[in-house]
Amino acid sequence: MLTRPDWAWCIATYNRHDMLERTCALALAQSVPPAEIVVTDASADWDSGRDRISRLVDAAVAAGVPRPRLSYEKASRPSSAVQRNESIQRAEAEIVFLFDDDTLMFPQAAERILEVYARDVDRVVQAVTAAATSELPENPPWQPAPEAPRPAPAPSAGAADLAQGRARDPLARLVRGVLRADDRFVPYDPEPPVHAVPQSMDGLGLRSWKFAAGYNLTARRTSVLREPFENRLTGYSPGEDSDMTYRLTRHGPILHRPDAMIHHAEAPGSRFGMYRRVALGATNALLLHRVHSVDVSYSARESRALLRRRLLIEFAKDVRGFDWRLPRTRAIAFALRHIDEILSTPDDKLDDVFERFQSI
Repeated sequence: MLTRPDWAWCIATYNRHDMLERTCALALAQSVPPAEIVVTDASADWDSGRDRISRLVDAAVAAGVPRPRLSYEKASRPSSAVQRNESIQRAEAEIVFLFDDDTLMFPQAAERILEVYARDVDRVVQAVTAAATSELPENPPWQPAPEAPRPAPAPSAGAADLAQGRARDPLARLVRGVLRADDRFVPYDPEPPVHAVPQSMDGLGLRSWKFAAGYNLTARRTSVLREPFENRLTGYSPGEDSDMTYRLTRHGPILHRPDAMIHHAEAPGSRFGMYRRVALGATNALLLHRVHSVDVSYSARESRALLRRRLLIEFAKDVRGFDWRLPRTRAIAFALRHIDEILSTPDDKLDDVFERFQSI
């Protein structure tokens, strides 16, 4: 008889209380509901969000859901990386679900993910990811009705454009393949860890991943306490998830369960402009290489090659969108100019360099 571990719904959120309420309701409606709800909120009206989630938990309990431990706190500072760490530190459950605040769970998602951890008798599996679908789960009947009709969330325009381009444009697919457009992460090791799916997982259809995205990520709490998110990243922290999950693979596998379904709504929220988003993503990757790479000369070489490919890709995106300010192109060019400066930073200057590049 396998022992299924408890899980905590650990969420970083900012200015999206409507969406947070919906995602929390779907977490509570799981066939195996969470033992804990742990939210770290950077919103100015964070206490309003706390009250809404508290009422939602009461409604779920009245409908027969076991009452979870609720911890809803104000973030020490607005940073998705810091907020994730703070939620993990306050959690007590063995498994933490680190989904985004706009990740909508289908009813069996948690149960199927927990089965993987339960089968991992040797405790080698570091993390398990869910599978995204364009379909939407139904809201539980006990969720309080919104004040106004709530439209179904849809993928972002960027995601829709990308899907359309791949499906309909053979030339675009060819160019993306030649430029390795989906290859956006340089491992910290010249020979990255490789893990097979453990035999104890036979029959589940699992795959082993090199790193993972945050919107569908679950992990052992002990693993992410050992390899936390980078606290020096502030605000919107692109790259935090691939960084942390790659470091997890140095200890064991990340497994993907394709029948544990979620929908990533990509709900609108407070976000930076395109230039800053792309520039932060590129420079964050360089900063994290400076901290975690085992060979900085390798990191410089591979990062420069990646950014040169991305310069062409982002230029094509700017032109295709008729954005003659070329924000994506300028952002990648900015990162290219600063590779050597970032990767040669001495240890005693790292905090200062992180702070400077977070304020691009």
